[in-house]
Order: sequence, then structure tokens, then C-alpha cells
Amino acid sequence: MAHTQDAPAYCPSCGVSLDKPGSIAVEYWEGEHRTFHTRCGACSWSGDVTKVERMIGPEAPHE
Repeated sequence: MAHTQDAPAYCPSCGVSLDKPGSIAVEYWEGEHRTFHTRCGACSWSGDVTKVERMIGPEAPHE
């Protein structure tokens, strides 16, 4: 059940729904971490999508 709720619904690159032909999101595990290997049929992007609890990123430059 968690697989269907957590699987990516849209391509991280182009934003097209991943329920289109040629798209896939396959879940695999690395220890306790769940990852979805994803391919978009619209733009051919492929990569891994992992849910994160917290993300720390750089602050935008101030001008």
C-alpha cells in the first residue's frame, strides 16, 4: 500500500504524469531507505527518486 502512495506521480524533469506509456517507477530498498528508479516516457529522463524528511540547501545570493 505504501508503494502506491509514495511512488512519484510526476516526472521531476518535465512534470508530465508518470502514468503515461513508457513511464515507470520501480521501488527498491537500500537498507532502511526506499528509492524509486523512475523513467519518464515523455522526456526520457531516468533517475532515482527518494523521499526525504528534511533538506538543507544553500541560501540564494543577496544583491
